[in-house]
Amino acid sequence: MNRKLLSTILASVFSLIVLFLGNHILTQQSAWAAEFPGRVLSDSTSLSISQSTTPGWITETVTENVDELGASALVIDSTDQPHLSFFHSSDDLVYAVRNSSGWHFQPVGVDYAWDPSLALDAADNERPYIAYNGFRFGQNSYSLGIVWLDGTTWENTVIVNSANSGQHPSLVVDDKKVFISFILADPSLIYYLSYINSSWPPVWPATPTQIENLGPSLYSGEGHSSLVLDSYGSPCMSYAANNHLNYAFLHNSSWVTRTVDSSANVGAFNSLEFNPLDISYISYFNDTADDLKLAHWQLGLPGYWATETVDGDGIRVGGHTSLAIDSYGGLHISYCDLDYGYLKYATHPVSAPWQIEIVDDSGDCSGTSLALDSMGVPHIAYYDYENDRIIYAYRYQYGVYLPLTLRSY
Repeated sequence: MNRKLLSTILASVFSLIVLFLGNHILTQQSAWAAEFPGRVLSDSTSLSISQSTTPGWITETVTENVDELGASALVIDSTDQPHLSFFHSSDDLVYAVRNSSGWHFQPVGVDYAWDPSLALDAADNERPYIAYNGFRFGQNSYSLGIVWLDGTTWENTVIVNSANSGQHPSLVVDDKKVFISFILADPSLIYYLSYINSSWPPVWPATPTQIENLGPSLYSGEGHSSLVLDSYGSPCMSYAANNHLNYAFLHNSSWVTRTVDSSANVGAFNSLEFNPLDISYISYFNDTADDLKLAHWQLGLPGYWATETVDGDGIRVGGHTSLAIDSYGGLHISYCDLDYGYLKYATHPVSAPWQIEIVDDSGDCSGTSLALDSMGVPHIAYYDYENDRIIYAYRYQYGVYLPLTLRSY
C-alpha cells in the first residue's frame, strides 16, 4: 500500500478514536470543578483536533471576544483538568473549567478586571482565587482586588484602592495563605514594586510592603513580576526594574533584592520557578537583542546568576514568557514570536539540549500561560490579539492523543 495513503488512513483512525474517547470517557473531577455551576457565554462542548502546523500539539479555541489573558491565568488541578481566568469584553472577569464535555464558563461579578492571576489552594480542596487589576478607562481609577469561590458564590475584596496602582498582580495561595506582588503608586505618582499577604479569613495590611522604587514612569515591561514560594513556603519573586532583571526574597522578615541580569533593557515578561533542588530559574525577554533568555542560580563559592539565550531565531522573539519545571528538573517555556505572532514552546529535558517548536501560527500571540499536568505534559493558554480569542494547546505523546484518550478533559 502507498505510504502516503497509509499515513492518511492512520491519521483518520486516530482522529476518530480521539473524538470517540473524548466524548465518552469520563474523568474524575476535583471537588470545586464538580460543583462548578455555570453557563455563561456559550459553553463549548466540542473537543477540537489539532489546528497546529507542528506535529504533536492539539489546539482549540476556548472563547472569543476576549480583552486579555493574564500572565498566570492557566492552572492544572490535581485531576489534570485545566482552569482559566480572563477578561471578557461583555462578561468582564470570567473563570473557566474544562472537563469531558468541554469548557464551562462563569462570570465572577467583577467589572474591569485586567491582568488576572489565578491560583488554586491545594490544601483547601483546590478553591480558586483570582487577583486582578481593577482599571477603568478614562477614570484614572486603578485598584488591586481578589475574588475567591465560597461554595457557589464568588466573594470579592478590593485590597488596595489607589490611583495608578494594582498593575501586573502575581498571586500565590498556599493553605489559606494569600501572597500577591503588584505595582503600587504613591500620591506623587512614584511607582513601587510591592507585596502584600494575608491569612484566612483575609485581613489585609493597611500599607503594602514596598520592595523596589520603579521611578515616575513605567517603561514597557517595567514592574512585571512573578511570585512563587520556595520549598520552605517563603515568598520569592523575579521582576523587571530600572531596565534590568532582578530577584527578591524574604529573609528574617525583610526583603533582600539582587540584580540577576544588568544588561540594558532586559527583564520584561519574566517568569520564576524552582526546580526539585530548590534552585531558581527565570525566563525573560531581552528587549535589546530581541530574544528569549533564561537565568538560573549557579551554586558555588560564591554562587552567581548564570544567563543564556534560549531562542534568538527571529527579529523579535521571546515575549510573554511562562516557565514551568517538571519533576525531573526539565525546563518548559511558552512564549510569543512578537514579529510573526507565533506561539512557541522551548523545552530542555535533563541531559538534553534545548528543543524549540512553533505550537500555533494561526493567530497573533500576545500573552501565554503554561502549566504541566501530573505526567509532565505541557498545556498552554494564549491570547490571540488579532482575533480577540483564547487558544488552548496541549501536547499528545507517542502518536496517540494522550491527554484526551487517557484523561478526556
